Amino acid sequence: MLNSDVKRWEGACVGPTNLKNCEPNFHAFSQEDDSLLDLVPPSVMRQLKDKSNWSNRLLAANEIERILKQPSTAITNDKLKVVVDLIMTSVGDSQFKVSQKGLQVMVQLVSIIGKRIVPFLPILTPKILVKMSSTKGDLKKRGMALFQTLVEVVGPNKVAYEVCSCGIIHKTSRVREESINVIILSLLLSGSSRMHYPAVARDLVVCMTDTKPKVRQAAFEAIALLTSKLDENEFEEVVALVADVHSRYATQQPSNITLMDAYYARLERHVLPSLNEQGLVQYSVIPVGSDGSVSANNSHYVGADVDWIVTPLVMTSQGQTHPLSPPSFRPYRSAGKRPWETEEHFEVNIEF
Repeated sequence: MLNSDVKRWEGACVGPTNLKNCEPNFHAFSQEDDSLLDLVPPSVMRQLKDKSNWSNRLLAANEIERILKQPSTAITNDKLKVVVDLIMTSVGDSQFKVSQKGLQVMVQLVSIIGKRIVPFLPILTPKILVKMSSTKGDLKKRGMALFQTLVEVVGPNKVAYEVCSCGIIHKTSRVREESINVIILSLLLSGSSRMHYPAVARDLVVCMTDTKPKVRQAAFEAIALLTSKLDENEFEEVVALVADVHSRYATQQPSNITLMDAYYARLERHVLPSLNEQGLVQYSVIPVGSDGSVSANNSHYVGADVDWIVTPLVMTSQGQTHPLSPPSFRPYRSAGKRPWETEEHFEVNIEF
């Protein structure tokens, strides 16, 4: 997301956000911090900082969880920042079990403090996304549970804004992929809430041209879900966004598939992602496996969208090649209907 695009998210964030440097910069707490002496014992603070023994750090995270569960615990505003820092220290721990517990405790904290978590989202979001990109499946599940709680507490638009600010431009493809999954989660949980759909779409369309097949796969799932929520004017705007990326970049592929062809083909499937019983995003079209390999049995997945996802992309900018001409866009709608508005209305049951 560019700094010039922040205006598109008017009302989506609270406080300044540095979009150029999204790495967490947590408060360096001290075990002698007087503001926490009546909340977290010094012994727990020492355990949390014990680099030589992860078991002590896990015990400290468990103790913080126990303290938060006590009805008498009151987290005042002057203590809030340090409490968030303490928990995020566990979240960022290199030991899997400590990090797992940290994410669980953060869910509990968000449930307690509610919207007071908003000013911390710019520094929490990137670190949680990095943890979710781990090969440890449970970290992904815990991270998704945390984002689900955040969506319920602060709203889907604020969560999507922070994820778009840092996650989808991250240098690591697994982080970009999980960021799109969180956007899908936000869209699924948005209910009657109106998100900034064109703003989200602008960032997702760029992800449809990502160099990694799994990121492109996630982006197509997300853009299909987003498109299903649009009104007439918003749909036209998203089509224009796809056309813009389509025209600014020429794609060299043996099949000569264009981005616009792929977008139309994906919408014509009339299937959308959902949440499975574990609270993880379940794709509806999965030509690329979890290991990044293309499915051997690809007969079920035939179409321009799948070709676009699985075929290595060689993108050249407009300054080097001629942009694709508008006549190559094949018309999509007939009789003024959008892709999901067929005679037999397709419904997707989403399990929460």
